[in-house]
Amino acid sequence: MKIKAFFVVLFVGAFSTIAQTVKKDISGRIAKEEGPLKNVNVRVKNTSTGVLTNAKGKYEIKAFIGDTLIFSYVGFHTVQVPIDNENTIYDLDMYTEVQKLDEVVVKEKKAFTQKELLAEYPSNMNLIKTSQGILDKDRASFSIRIIDGKNIINVGTDILYSLVNLHPQMEVIRDCLAETICPQVILQKWSSGANPAAIFDVDGFIYEQAPTFLAAQDVDRVAILTRNGAISRYGSAGTGGVIIINTKSKTWMDDIAIKRTFENHELRDSISKKIGQPVAYNPNTPNYINELNNADLKHTAEILLEKQKIQFGSSPYYFFDVAKYFKNRWNDNKKSEALLNIIANTFSNDVAVLKALAYRYEELDQKEKSLEVYLKILKIKSKEAQSHRDVANAYYEIGNYKKALGNYARYELAVNELDTLPFDTYGVDLLMTTETRNIVRVRGKELFLDKKWLQEHDTWVQNVRLLFEWNHPNADFKLRLVSPDDYYDDWRNPAIKSLERSKGYYSKEFFLDNDFKGEWQININYFGNNSDVPTYLKVTAYFDYGKSSQSKEFKVFKLQERDKDIKLISVFAKEKHITP
Repeated sequence: MKIKAFFVVLFVGAFSTIAQTVKKDISGRIAKEEGPLKNVNVRVKNTSTGVLTNAKGKYEIKAFIGDTLIFSYVGFHTVQVPIDNENTIYDLDMYTEVQKLDEVVVKEKKAFTQKELLAEYPSNMNLIKTSQGILDKDRASFSIRIIDGKNIINVGTDILYSLVNLHPQMEVIRDCLAETICPQVILQKWSSGANPAAIFDVDGFIYEQAPTFLAAQDVDRVAILTRNGAISRYGSAGTGGVIIINTKSKTWMDDIAIKRTFENHELRDSISKKIGQPVAYNPNTPNYINELNNADLKHTAEILLEKQKIQFGSSPYYFFDVAKYFKNRWNDNKKSEALLNIIANTFSNDVAVLKALAYRYEELDQKEKSLEVYLKILKIKSKEAQSHRDVANAYYEIGNYKKALGNYARYELAVNELDTLPFDTYGVDLLMTTETRNIVRVRGKELFLDKKWLQEHDTWVQNVRLLFEWNHPNADFKLRLVSPDDYYDDWRNPAIKSLERSKGYYSKEFFLDNDFKGEWQININYFGNNSDVPTYLKVTAYFDYGKSSQSKEFKVFKLQERDKDIKLISVFAKEKHITP
């Protein structure tokens, strides 16, 4: 099902204004694969209000915000679409019941392994390789079109000139605004005007920058994913759509690998595991902690502490380490809290230190103290998006959902009124959009929001959400998410100035593909932060995200060792837990 609207709850004022009582004029165009679809029944759910589409497939109807439109036609799959407070145009494509039935029947067939699909790939044009494994068009739960590279005409100076003719709505923007990735590819127009850019999956590597280094003759096959298909497989990163490209050189190399290794695949697997396994996270223990570890009595350790303060007392990270030492070694909560208070009072203007302190309070389940720290950071960095997001999230953690929504809403309103870069629901500010919408889904009833706004729209949200947050603005690192089938996706925190960094975001979210069961491995390669101090990284895994059964686990890592592949955690989606 293709729907030309992406439904996101926006809060441009106080949350109490959500319930709307004014009818909107809704219009759109309904089509099937061959063209416009006439006489489609368009009805407002639970009412007698309805219209039929004309010969051009167009319709007009009035509906309240929060109503649901039902599109039905004999022989076609019925579609239900909720009306949001942003869109007035709802175009969609309808598919026959036979097509839907065929998809279900196909799914019941034997599920091929990735190795079997790789062997079949050269002769099966319904397969395409992605960063998360080989995608089979016949088994996909969404519509996908795969184009043979032989049918791509070589025009212009880069691959984008050739691709623009493959997708009727594609637009390539080459004259971009300053500080934006350029060129940008827009696969679909949103009625809200947001128009997020597409990302590229080239031979298993994700690019936010268009791969203009490719030419048409380099391409073996291409697939274009939009709407639900892109979002369900790539999470929030796929909001603007995904262009998947398999090159001829990669296909040729894979073909050689099949012939060479399928006869002895056990040897290949054992070698790849031995060579590719990163080192487990095990931070170096500072000398002052080794010295404290030699103390047989707590009193002896306290004497050593006073001596060490003379040498190391100017470093907040010393107090982080010794506070954890007294907590873990001697179970002395009072001493540990006193040392953390030194950090809060002595380094009260250092935002990076304060963020690390907030992470530590969260580890200790001292949520009120964590909120106090985030409020202190907000006073210092009142223009940074991350500061507002952290405060809103901290209110959520202590159960004050009303204040959490209010903080998200105030930031969005302030940015739209005062900032030269307005709130970007689908792009830079998607993190806040995700979390705001999640509060409505999970806690909406407790906030007495209108029932029409509590319908769950989970097509774009995966079962597991991974959130990475770091305390230092100059932290440079590369994350690698390895699926249970040993396919991986890399993301590097941009070392150059980007829109995210210019707006003050120091976090990144990913959604794990539900199709992969088993162990996901999360690795990191840390490159430093232009200083000698460590970076603290908080990794949170949310399970059943957006549902009443939502749960989470998180861990905080001290990053100091550089240029080394480190395994942070393993995520088990089915079991709903993480392990080091």
